[in-house]
Amino acid sequence: MDQIKTHNLIIAFCLLLSALCGKAQTKIIVDINGHGDYTSIQAAINSLNNDSSKARVIYIKNGIYNEKIFVEKSNIVFEGEDKNKTVLTQSIARDIWRCDNTDDWGVATLNLRGSDITLKNLTIQNTYGFDNGNETKVHCAADTSSSHSKTIKRDGHQMALRSFNTTRLKVINCMYVLLVGILLVLGMLSPVCFILKIV
Repeated sequence: MDQIKTHNLIIAFCLLLSALCGKAQTKIIVDINGHGDYTSIQAAINSLNNDSSKARVIYIKNGIYNEKIFVEKSNIVFEGEDKNKTVLTQSIARDIWRCDNTDDWGVATLNLRGSDITLKNLTIQNTYGFDNGNETKVHCAADTSSSHSKTIKRDGHQMALRSFNTTRLKVINCMYVLLVGILLVLGMLSPVCFILKIV
């Protein structure tokens, strides 16, 4: 009789452990229409703790996500529902950004500082070149001329993705859209091993 109780107790413990593990691996769902855990990708990232011992999955439902994204946490999978229908977008000219900022952190639609990042089934775009047909003059405190103004052209630097010392970046079935400029810039402040995998 004691063996049966012990056996049942072990089975119950295993089922409970299995349920807890399954719950820990549940995807965080982002849906701009409100049918997920979050409506913004950045809010989903911010909800993650800093422990990166296990991969965390942020599943992004179809939609146009007009947000600048900052990733400073590691071991995250960003998985879109459909590459052609899950779109991360911003309209940013690097030349304008650098007028008020001392570095490129924030210059792209997707800004990475974390490592072990996977991007899957996403379109990441910077539409500045498509949105602006003419040259624009802007006030630029960082400009060395006496007028502190700068001419911004639609074919100047634009970045869809910018990484800062990110290691082990895997890109699967993604599309980058920008008129001209830089698709991906690696952080050069310290030597790193960078892996870009496009499958």
